[in-house]
Amino acid sequence: MAQADGGTLFERMLVPLDGSPEAESILYQAQKLLCGKGEVVLFHVLDPADGPAGTEAAEKYLKGVEKRLSAYGARVRRVLRTGALEPSLLETIRSERISLVALSSHGRHTLAKTPVACTVETVVRASDVPILISRAFEIGPDGTLVPSKCEPPNIRRILVPLDGSSACEAVVPYARELALLLGALIVVVHVDPGRPAGEEESVGSRVTGAPTGPVPGMESSPDGRIELAAKTFSAAGLETLAFNLGGDPATTILEFARPSAVDLIAMTTHGQGGSSEARIGTVAERVLKEAILPTLFVRANGGIAAPCRE
Repeated sequence: MAQADGGTLFERMLVPLDGSPEAESILYQAQKLLCGKGEVVLFHVLDPADGPAGTEAAEKYLKGVEKRLSAYGARVRRVLRTGALEPSLLETIRSERISLVALSSHGRHTLAKTPVACTVETVVRASDVPILISRAFEIGPDGTLVPSKCEPPNIRRILVPLDGSSACEAVVPYARELALLLGALIVVVHVDPGRPAGEEESVGSRVTGAPTGPVPGMESSPDGRIELAAKTFSAAGLETLAFNLGGDPATTILEFARPSAVDLIAMTTHGQGGSSEARIGTVAERVLKEAILPTLFVRANGGIAAPCRE
């Protein structure tokens, strides 16, 4: 389950910013990642109508962000582009050989009640690199949406939904690397849509032992593949819990993924090619739009494996 290119998730991280507090939520929620051993590429698209003054203001803004991150040990570069935001962003991902895109769920022109910005949906659908999404808003004490706190969260538990298909295993090496960096516990959740909700193990079982059994691409039972994936985490020295749940997968994952249970979701989109609309499964689509936690999305490698069941 090694990463296909032998690289690291945090080798070269692209951070799109538009100057708004909403977009800057990624700087706080991913601070430990951005200030690790990799390179951070700050990205901003200029409005041609702003002219030289706009370029100067953007440079000043990005330099200020660079200074803030550099104070925590980050290696930072700045990239300014002119043109439409989404094509410029996707081209920069390719040309800069980005290993991770880290961005906020909302930007300057995205209302709080909107699930995620259109740009976020475009990147998740079109990009082949992992996408880490911070949440610009959180649910306040009165149940309304309020801006997320401007402070680094303590990510102690990472939820990894698996369904026993080889496509969903694409997230495993990235979740493992993330957990090792953060010192986090892994929570593997398998949701069986054939079992009614409520008929489940309410207490997770601790996973131990070396990963033995099927390898990606081989015929095997879903349970065998999930056990292999879970033991891959534990063999790396990560404390790992496994839960078997029933019900609708998306609904169950979203109900499980609450701040009192886990702190971040790491999951695979099915990525079988075709039109951009088909490049994210229905479970991932709902998690993208309805989750209130930071989320890492990883595309299934090469479009070879069977899609995650939905």
